[in-house]
Amino acid sequence: MADIAACLSHESVVLVLAYASVGLGHLRVTDALLDGLPAAVNPVLLRASDQTATELHRLSSIHPRMRSFMEWSQHGSAEQLFTSLYRRRLRSRPHLLEAQIEGMLAARPTAPKTLLFISTHFGLAHQMASLAARIEKRYDINVRIVVSVTDDSPQHLWYVEGASLIVVPSERTKRTLVEYAQCNRLTPVPISVVPYPMNPELSRQFTRHEYALRKAQADAGNQTKIRISLPVSGAAVGLTYSFDILARLSSRSPRFSFNVTSRNSTFTESFLSAARKIKHTKVYASAHDREVVDLYDSVFSKQVIGYEITKPSEQAFKALLSPRQRGGVILLFTDPVGRQEYDNLYFLARHGMIPTNSETDEIWERGITGAPAPHGWDIPQSAIHWRGLRLPNTPEDATRVIEWCLHNGVFAAMMSSHARPHTDDRHAHELGDNGVSQFWKLVAELC
Repeated sequence: MADIAACLSHESVVLVLAYASVGLGHLRVTDALLDGLPAAVNPVLLRASDQTATELHRLSSIHPRMRSFMEWSQHGSAEQLFTSLYRRRLRSRPHLLEAQIEGMLAARPTAPKTLLFISTHFGLAHQMASLAARIEKRYDINVRIVVSVTDDSPQHLWYVEGASLIVVPSERTKRTLVEYAQCNRLTPVPISVVPYPMNPELSRQFTRHEYALRKAQADAGNQTKIRISLPVSGAAVGLTYSFDILARLSSRSPRFSFNVTSRNSTFTESFLSAARKIKHTKVYASAHDREVVDLYDSVFSKQVIGYEITKPSEQAFKALLSPRQRGGVILLFTDPVGRQEYDNLYFLARHGMIPTNSETDEIWERGITGAPAPHGWDIPQSAIHWRGLRLPNTPEDATRVIEWCLHNGVFAAMMSSHARPHTDDRHAHELGDNGVSQFWKLVAELC
């Protein structure tokens, strides 16, 4: 880390971490990268001023017809057309970003030689790529653009022609983006595979006492509080489903307690008001995205959380952590929204970190009907490798499945997971809790 610190803190280098308020996932990755920097490095945080992507994301998440359109536009020839049109639009409207960059460079006491622009959203990266030559000429500076892909989803917009480096979570995403660039005769860009960047605080190892507290939350005969994190997505999707599960579990047993983290908005107001009235439920909310992410991290730093009910968004990658680490909760996934969330589930499935479809069907069937586990049942043994489960799409069924897994040893087995790759996993390098340090090592080589 000493060499990385020396490079990134040098007075000739300007390090910019750029993000867009498109959900909370891009900001979470930005924060993880920020928290993983050496103390001597002082980056500039840059938030997109253009809110077009934010509004598009919200509409496509909460409006059924817009959601259908966006999912249609993420596949096949429709994706090809949409990518071409959207890329062109992004690159034709870099004026707000240009003003931000110029103001930042003008404020420097000495003229820097290198601008390292790290983007966790493709929109900002495309805009910066369209500006790079002009900025280099005007300020006699070298511009290096690094793109951090925030889902394991090889959507073509993540290929930023003119970037210095694209960092992705898997070989599958790398291969697909390379093939896309070759087919469309785009300028080659180096692409590196690095484990998904996790907040270093979430990666911290538990003490024996803390780990024992988490394991006790999977013991049906124990009276330890079962602490469940329930983060509300930036687009406030699935609030009725989440509230129903919260209310049902809370009424079934006083063991269940919830920590809800959310943005305060007109979309979440009624949900948060109702959640505050449920016993054993704490609500942490703010009108500001950065504060929401900080509140979420604070919940994990102050409590031993056992479970999380979440969409398979960027939160799915906490599966890379083991239950022996602070962020290594058992993940209970609601229905995916958008191609990227299906792709994230596929990442977990490829690595054996969630049950197969047939195993999921068996768990659901027994959980919903209340059928007892058969004698000699071997799924708990398989569950030693799992870090998450998919939940049925109705709150009543989901509640039954959660209770059934608790009382039939599934969660207890999952608490013993080491989150290590299988011996026959050909892409074991995609797993690990050191993605942040690997990322900065690659970036330092661009100085």
